[in-house]
Amino acid sequence: MAFIGLYTWNKENLPYEANEFYEEIEQVDFQEVKVAFFGAGDLTHTKPCAAINILSDKMKEYGFHVFEKILKIHQESSTYDQIKKCEDFAVYALISGNKRKKWRFLSWNRVLSIPKCQKSA
Repeated sequence: MAFIGLYTWNKENLPYEANEFYEEIEQVDFQEVKVAFFGAGDLTHTKPCAAINILSDKMKEYGFHVFEKILKIHQESSTYDQIKKCEDFAVYALISGNKRKKWRFLSWNRVLSIPKCQKSA
């Protein structure tokens, strides 16, 4: 499972750091690669976090398995609820992305004594 985070530039464009990656997607065979997207943007805009949609659509076109749930957080948020959404998204994506390794992920969190990450699917 790969996680890709993006911000949206100028309301509806990819940030310049992602342009080269976007242009080269078609040149590499990434069949069966699982990807989860997250990002911050202005959720009040008509196309919130548009860069995520642009990149995920192209990656789907070239064979990537894009995780159906996308995490979009308002750019000026830093509340506990937003942090919790990020944690829950990561846990759910990892568990959904590879069911066989679910026990490894949960065991590692128990070793680290992080009770907030000890979740079941």
